[in-house]
Amino acid sequence: MKKAALGIRSLGEDFGLIITSPMQRASHTAEILAQALKKKPKVIFSKDLLPGAFPQKIAGLIARYKKQNSLVLVGHEPDFGIFASYILGGRGSAIELKKGGMCRIDIPFGKARGKGTLIWLLSPRYLCMLAGGQ
Repeated sequence: MKKAALGIRSLGEDFGLIITSPMQRASHTAEILAQALKKKPKVIFSKDLLPGAFPQKIAGLIARYKKQNSLVLVGHEPDFGIFASYILGGRGSAIELKKGGMCRIDIPFGKARGKGTLIWLLSPRYLCMLAGGQ
């Protein structure tokens, strides 16, 4: 995960906030990512990201942080694949996120279901490749 986090850093994204499930593996992943980024984002915990989270609950969580231009959610599969599909207008889990993988979905302000645009979807292996010699 440390190398994948360096790959995420190489993308040049500026995240102001990381919201993570309080479960140990997810929160540890969030801390690794926060330490790897150039600007150290705040990390907060949310029970809304615990395993079994419904897409509507995750969308509501994002809406509470609408002043953030860019944030990262760290959670669990298959919940995030289902949520990504929900935001993109699909049904079920059309997107599979591997452990340590990441996707960027842009969501217009105040919109949720079916209004997102998938910008990229990267496997942990590809993120490690992006890290290169870092």
